[in-house]
Amino acid sequence: MNLKNATLFSIIGISYIFISRTVATFFPDIFTNLVVTRINTLLSLLASLTIVVFYIYFYKDYVSEKQIALKNASLLAIIGSIVVLLLFLKGVLVVFNLYVFRSQVFNIIAHWIGSIFSLYFFIIFYKETIHNLQSKLKLAILLAVIGSSLSILIRTFILFNYFYSGKFKWFWDYSIKFPLIVIPISVFMFFTSFYFFLTFYKEQ
Repeated sequence: MNLKNATLFSIIGISYIFISRTVATFFPDIFTNLVVTRINTLLSLLASLTIVVFYIYFYKDYVSEKQIALKNASLLAIIGSIVVLLLFLKGVLVVFNLYVFRSQVFNIIAHWIGSIFSLYFFIIFYKETIHNLQSKLKLAILLAVIGSSLSILIRTFILFNYFYSGKFKWFWDYSIKFPLIVIPISVFMFFTSFYFFLTFYKEQ
């Protein structure tokens, strides 16, 4: 395993998670089958793990000792992706009837923390590449900054909505009622992540 392979697996991972959520939103009956649900949650866990692995190899193979800010940002990105990974692990435990804890707040906070650390990582990474006029990564990282910022706004909305109404809903849950808002935003956020990983992969 090296950074380029880790990046490729990340592309596959984020694509699977996006496709899985899209299918679950528009064809929910597919996941009424317990076997299908269990397979999907296991694959989603592995998909989330690819993000953790990417940041670990990025930290090990890409960041130099002199890049202190990027090194710290990479560590935070690793932590944030692990927190999100725990959320997917919780999903696996639930479908296998292994209830460790039932807190809905963790579901929201995990993604919120992951988005904040991810945004910080991309901001620092952008600062490291902004002076490199030849780097195609600049646009990809800038888009990732925008995507992460949108993600934080959405997670914050979900968090406030939960504390205000006591009801927990993922952003995708609003797609049936507000398709012209939710779907384009979700597709754009996926695109920003996908484009970053694809561009980074090509530059390795």
